[in-house]
Amino acid sequence: GRRFRALKIWFTLRTYGLSGLQQHIRNHVSLAQQFEELILADPRFELASPTCMGLVCFRAKGDNKLSSAILEELNKRKKVYLIPGKLNDSVFIRFVLTSPTTTIEDVKTSIQEILDATDIVFEQTKENTNVDNKSVEGVVDVAKPKNGLKLPTYTKPTQPETCATTFCTLRPNITNIARS
Repeated sequence: GRRFRALKIWFTLRTYGLSGLQQHIRNHVSLAQQFEELILADPRFELASPTCMGLVCFRAKGDNKLSSAILEELNKRKKVYLIPGKLNDSVFIRFVLTSPTTTIEDVKTSIQEILDATDIVFEQTKENTNVDNKSVEGVVDVAKPKNGLKLPTYTKPTQPETCATTFCTLRPNITNIARS
């Protein structure tokens, strides 16, 4: 038989309506732009590629190990979930808006978590940097996993806009999930 590929969009349009879907997309584009402004307000960060729809790819300025360590710290803290991306030799962090309930407060909470994790990593980096400022010990590069698996390459160098396939979400407390 045939696949029901159109069923997903049919249910989405049926649930939101055309104007509701437009509003949802515009809201996420707006939130992504606000996230971009907030992350670039910190001089330690730069964009890895232009913001596209609800996707913001950013990285810590400097060595790839810094971005990898920030990502590891964020995921260890279990408040926001972000994933790595790699384009050519550049490791970056992907922030993607997908939830219909995401608000600017969620974006600000995510930014604060990112900044807190960055502070921790930069403090650890200062402690572990040798006198010549050439090497950083104790910072793990998530682009080189220990289990021998390679990170998927999400993009081709000429098509960075094709990497909008993952998500960022606030991790709720278990007690907040069960609502009547």
